[in-house]
Amino acid sequence: IKAVAVDHYNNNKIYIGTSGGGLFKSYDYGVSWESIEWFKSTINKIIINPKDTAKVYVATARKGIYKSNNEGFDWINISDNITYKDKDGKDKKYEGVSNYLDIEFDYSEGDALIYANSYGLFYTNDGGQNWDHIKLLTKPKAVAIRSVALNPNNNKEIYYMTSSTFYKSIDSGREWTTEALPTSKTPVDLLVDVENANSIFMIAREIKN
Repeated sequence: IKAVAVDHYNNNKIYIGTSGGGLFKSYDYGVSWESIEWFKSTINKIIINPKDTAKVYVATARKGIYKSNNEGFDWINISDNITYKDKDGKDKKYEGVSNYLDIEFDYSEGDALIYANSYGLFYTNDGGQNWDHIKLLTKPKAVAIRSVALNPNNNKEIYYMTSSTFYKSIDSGREWTTEALPTSKTPVDLLVDVENANSIFMIAREIKN
């Protein structure tokens, strides 16, 4: 089991995702389970929209981000919408956008996400139909983003971490400040306190090669 999520309104409904790409759902607090979808990649994270729990997001390791608008009955790959126009005006997909690094829900909006992948950082405020590329201090594909977070009360404040550095922007990514991480361990998660946005929590662990 690689990912777990609980419905915010009906906590008898639980989703789990596995390393084999299986998505399972329980309607009875985990007493029994049913398989609802199989993805062709490891499921690393499951997010449920807290304002509309019919909207479920599944982040896969190599196949991008999938979304269901009906509690998991139907799925679309919303990372396929992360495109740019080439010189001929044709839609092209950014290299590496299907390689998941982290994803977080924007609690200040109705259905918005920030998504880190091998190419860089992207944001959607309409549930994945359209995406904006957030420019970083580093070139695309230059660093691996270990974790990303937003201020839940002010989505202009963006945070992310690489293996050694903490990045912060207060203007939606136009400018960034940096700090060295206070540990040599690898950061794996980042969380901003909903009640006090000045409190930021980092989880780090030792990763052995």
